[in-house]
Amino acid sequence: MSSLTNNARDKKRKKDRIRYTDEIVMWVTNAFILYLLVIYPLFMHNRYFDITKTKYLLFVTGVVIYSIVFAIAVLFKYLNSLTYSSGIIKYMADNENGKKCYRSIMSTDIWMALFFIAGVLAYIMADNKSSAFSGIDGRRCGLQFLIIVFIMYVCLSYGNNMKSFIMPTFAVASLLMFVLGIVQHLELDPFKLQEGLSGRNIGMFISTLGNINIYASFICISLPLFWALFIFETKLINKILYGAVILAGGASILTAGSDSVFAGIGVAVIVLLFVSIANDKKAEYFLSIAISIGGYILISLISSISGRGLIKISGFNRVSEHIGIVVIAFVIVLLLFVLCKLLSSKGISISSVKVQMIFAALVISIVIIVLVLIGINKKWEIFVFDDNWGTYRGFVWKRLISIYNDFPIGKKLFGNGNESVLALMMGSYAEEMQEITGMVYDNAHNEYLQYLVTLGLFGLVSYLGVIVSTIISCVKLGNKEPLLYAVLAVVFAYCAQGTFNINQAITTPFVFLFIGIAAGIVRRLKNSMRV
Repeated sequence: MSSLTNNARDKKRKKDRIRYTDEIVMWVTNAFILYLLVIYPLFMHNRYFDITKTKYLLFVTGVVIYSIVFAIAVLFKYLNSLTYSSGIIKYMADNENGKKCYRSIMSTDIWMALFFIAGVLAYIMADNKSSAFSGIDGRRCGLQFLIIVFIMYVCLSYGNNMKSFIMPTFAVASLLMFVLGIVQHLELDPFKLQEGLSGRNIGMFISTLGNINIYASFICISLPLFWALFIFETKLINKILYGAVILAGGASILTAGSDSVFAGIGVAVIVLLFVSIANDKKAEYFLSIAISIGGYILISLISSISGRGLIKISGFNRVSEHIGIVVIAFVIVLLLFVLCKLLSSKGISISSVKVQMIFAALVISIVIIVLVLIGINKKWEIFVFDDNWGTYRGFVWKRLISIYNDFPIGKKLFGNGNESVLALMMGSYAEEMQEITGMVYDNAHNEYLQYLVTLGLFGLVSYLGVIVSTIISCVKLGNKEPLLYAVLAVVFAYCAQGTFNINQAITTPFVFLFIGIAAGIVRRLKNSMRV
């Protein structure tokens, strides 16, 4: 009897220790997420002069510390899980633990592992191993970056609960960044961040992230995220906070001054429309979009009236010079919100979800086709692809495709080496690049072409595998955890803007962070469904 009592006490103590280590793992993960969403984007060292290096060191240091503490906590958990008489091999055999571990492997895990292997293979193919490892000849996305990203994913995807205060805190950080960007757009610099920059560069660096293209990339992460959170939020205080963020985020589309933001935001708008239809959240959806358009109108009017920031307006943002068009769009979206709200309050359903989705798809398709046909007929700049297209993206894309076509089969499969675009362009087109563009390009300004050239076909396919598998998981389980819909919008927006933008060590970590968070949520949900 005494032996049985002692046995029960031992088991209880062991369960308590496991529960305690689980709590530690959860808090360590939440602390890291908070660090990467708040401290990382806001911290600056020497203003914009060392911003890439500073952000990269912050990212690497944070992941290293997090992974060490995480590994120690997880190790203690599994040591506590072992029976006194068994080793790890017996533990894996007992109670079908081995099968459980195997079943918990997800497709995103496999694709992420393959993406990491692609980075290693590209490093082997590289001529300059030092540069391929550090990424110093590009945007710091060398093998070291991929190692850190992979480690972060492994830890985040473990399957822990994210605390409810994380997203509101990130909302405050995003709001601060957006407000700072708006103030700088209006030619004010309260923190003297732009001091020392030459005339042209003043308009090229903004907020706490630096280059306008990188800032645009952040908008394509933050704005879709908070649109989705606003749509599904039930707490009034959080809804107000998210509303403030998407108002400022809408204004920031103008202040970013980068056309790539329109690609990301446009795709997110479409994705969230279908999400809102599927979840009967159309009123909330139209309200969120109206708020952001309102922000865009507000900053456009302030710029026009004050005469500040007008010189920075270019590309698609020229629509702000025809503010009546934007106002009409705002009124239409607001009327759709009112209509959906009235129908919902009266319990009237127009049609089935399937019919609504088909109708929405048809309308969107018609609008896109009409715009494309008009653009081709009128010879809009975006439809005239030459060397000057997209501020010389046409030049870079055509040359890199030509370089890739001349690769031997090994490099076509596994790439020329991490962050090797600068070496390739200088080796083949140095004089022509300087003569035509007046610049030196170290990046393809297209993530997919960048990965194809540097990591090869294997790297590009594995990266797309990570993206597609994450999208599928978010679609399947979003109705059980709305944060997955937010990640879905983020991934789509980031991938869309990535067609015209660069992967770098400042905002690219965010998309891998959210992919890891989504994997952790999905794993937790799947494990709970198996119980």
